[in-house]
Amino acid sequence: MRNLQGPGDVAGDVVAQRAEFSFGWPIDGEAGLLAVTAGRVLALLAFVTWLYLAHDNFRRRNNPLEWRKIWVIIGWFIPVANLFVPGQVVKEVYTRSYPEKAWSSVQIVSLWWVALLVTFIGYTETTEYAGGESTVYTPAFLAVVTGVAGVVAAVLGAIIVRRVSVWQDTRNA
Repeated sequence: MRNLQGPGDVAGDVVAQRAEFSFGWPIDGEAGLLAVTAGRVLALLAFVTWLYLAHDNFRRRNNPLEWRKIWVIIGWFIPVANLFVPGQVVKEVYTRSYPEKAWSSVQIVSLWWVALLVTFIGYTETTEYAGGESTVYTPAFLAVVTGVAGVVAAVLGAIIVRRVSVWQDTRNA
């Protein structure tokens, strides 16, 4: 049971307690949590596919980018590198697609990247009782912060995709 208000009263002696900080999306838990995680993964796959195609547009115009095409995909999966490489790849595609090449426009990409990273933060406290029951507690503040960050990341991601797509389509016309 996921409790956003705090640990409730459960009969029985406490057998074990643990607190867990995580950076990633949960892959175990309730059906609703699994559905949210599956939705996030599908959205990420769609975004990476779009990014790959937007990156490839530069190669087809004989105007290669500094970040090679392989980093568009593997940058998301290499530990530590995945904290900065995808954001840098998106930033380069965004700035090179921008018609006036105004570097100040990358602030939206930086904000999107920070918001996306915040959505990966997790913290739970699990208490197991002698009767076999257990409670899982997620602080409401953290749930709200990561939820808002997810909405911000989704909106900014959609803006980035729309802008780059329009800019690249305009160049092709």
